[in-house]
Amino acid sequence: MEEKKSKKISLSTIICCVIILLLSVTILVIYFYYNNLTKTIEGSDKNMITAEKFKEYIETKGFNVHKEDEIYNLAATIKEGTKQSYFTEKNDKDDFRINFFEFIDESNVMYHYYQAVLSTETNNNGMFTENSEKSLNHTKYSAVSNGNYIVVSRIKDTLIWGTINAENRQDLDNIIEDLGY
Repeated sequence: MEEKKSKKISLSTIICCVIILLLSVTILVIYFYYNNLTKTIEGSDKNMITAEKFKEYIETKGFNVHKEDEIYNLAATIKEGTKQSYFTEKNDKDDFRINFFEFIDESNVMYHYYQAVLSTETNNNGMFTENSEKSLNHTKYSAVSNGNYIVVSRIKDTLIWGTINAENRQDLDNIIEDLGY
C-alpha cells in the first residue's frame, strides 16, 4: 500500500509568513502616508519673483525705487550675498518701506532672514506681538511693535522686508500678498 505523505506546515513557517505580511502592509501604509504628506507640503510651495518683477510691480503702487548703493550703504555681508536688491519708500505714508533682496543662494537668504527677525526682536526690547509661518521653500515673520508693523518674508533665495505704521498694516499685507510672499 502506498502511504500518502502529508505535508505539515510548521508553526515557525506560519509565524514567518504572518510577520512578512505585516511588514509589507506597514511599509505600504508608511509609503502612502509619506507620499500624501509630501504632496501637501509641496502644494504649499510658493514661486519667487525676480528683482525686476518686484521693481515693475512696486513702481505701479507709487513707490520710489532705489538700488541699494544709491540710497543706503549696506554692510559688506549683505552686498556679498546678494545678486540684486531694491529699496523703496512711499512718500504719502510715513515709514512705508519695502526692501527686496535676491541672494546668491538659500543659505545666504536664510542667514539674512534670521538676522532681520533677530533685529526686529532685539530693537523692540521684547515688546511685540508676532506671527510666523513656514513651508517647504517659504518662511514668513510679522510683528507689531512700538506702533510699527514689520514683515519679513522669504521664498527660495529672495527676501522681502517691509515696514509701515501699524494702523496701515493692511496696505503692506496687500502688497506682500499680491507679490505672492
